[in-house]
Amino acid sequence: MSNNTATDQRILDAAQQLLQTKGYNGFSYKDIAALVEIKTSSIHYHFATKAILIEAVFERFTQDFIDFLDATPADNHHSLDNLAALCRLFEQVVSGQKFCVCGSLAAVHYALPETVNAQTQRFTAKAKQWIEQVLQQGVINGEVALKTSVQVHAQVIFAALEGAILLAQATQSGLKDYQTTVDGLLALTRAG
Repeated sequence: MSNNTATDQRILDAAQQLLQTKGYNGFSYKDIAALVEIKTSSIHYHFATKAILIEAVFERFTQDFIDFLDATPADNHHSLDNLAALCRLFEQVVSGQKFCVCGSLAAVHYALPETVNAQTQRFTAKAKQWIEQVLQQGVINGEVALKTSVQVHAQVIFAALEGAILLAQATQSGLKDYQTTVDGLLALTRAG
């Protein structure tokens, strides 16, 4: 990425919007140029290749996600509230009729450079680690009762949230199917 200029940010915003609505293979620099109102050659000046651009988009997306997780301590005594906050974060994606950047890229991992795939793995690992910590704290406070290990339940929660976003897009149900999934996840997690 170049010097983090205002133009860089506008390009990243446009690329993220297109990635989340059309998928990795559904847009080109020409589409970004139309949104940002610059020439494609200018985009190439800032981000030489689409792979470099998508890596920068995902790096920024992952950092925003990590900032959210850091602002929502996994070890406090409100485990179910923390899980609900994570669900609301994913809900914003559904509300915007978008795909999660991670899910969008995971679907075409075979076509991506290893650096982008490594970021997908980092995002997934960070999300699951945080969910595991929240669940573990919930078990300690008596808010959470699990029939599986913390690791397995965290995997199920993360996979269900990513899958619920895809299902909402596929069925065009909006928040209905997503909310059904969230309600089920929280019910299966809640003690008592």
